[in-house]
Amino acid sequence: MCSQRAVAYFRKHIEPQLQSGKHVMVAAHGNSLRSIIRYLDELTTQEVITLELSTGIPSYTYTKMGNL
Repeated sequence: MCSQRAVAYFRKHIEPQLQSGKHVMVAAHGNSLRSIIRYLDELTTQEVITLELSTGIPSYTYTKMGNL
């Protein structure tokens, strides 16, 4: 399933980079991004269905401590 793969990739490859202080830009298909956002924000299925993403606009920023 796309959602499981996207979140697994985020947790294994992207999140550690962010937590180490690196800058990372994620560009992906809308459904993959929705899956990651659902994971980060703990959204329900209904909430993520109505989520609209703008093209090319940053959505999340991590602090130096690795927090959103």
